[in-house]
Amino acid sequence: MVEVEKWDPEALGPLDEAAVRRRFQPEGFYRISSSRHPAGTRVGGRSREVTRFVLEGDCRISGDGYEATLVPGDFARFPGGEYVLETTAGVHLVKVWRLPPELRVVPARED
Repeated sequence: MVEVEKWDPEALGPLDEAAVRRRFQPEGFYRISSSRHPAGTRVGGRSREVTRFVLEGDCRISGDGYEATLVPGDFARFPGGEYVLETTAGVHLVKVWRLPPELRVVPARED
């Protein structure tokens, strides 16, 4: 089951890639990427557990035992595994995943 949540612009500011990056700290513990897909796109693949944020447009993401429709301001955590992403309108997504401990980079502290 995937629970779709709404970004709270009053508490968190406008939803954009910079705001997502600020939310997922410390830097070096997460990978964050942005992608755009035109209307009518159907993309399938395999992914690790990720959180996807919709900045513009809308999409449907389905996988083993789940299906979620996301519109601007929505975000949801998706389990790892096979998935299909379909767009009805062009979509701009930001994807976040937590790095495993052996790949994390701890920023140097300034003394």
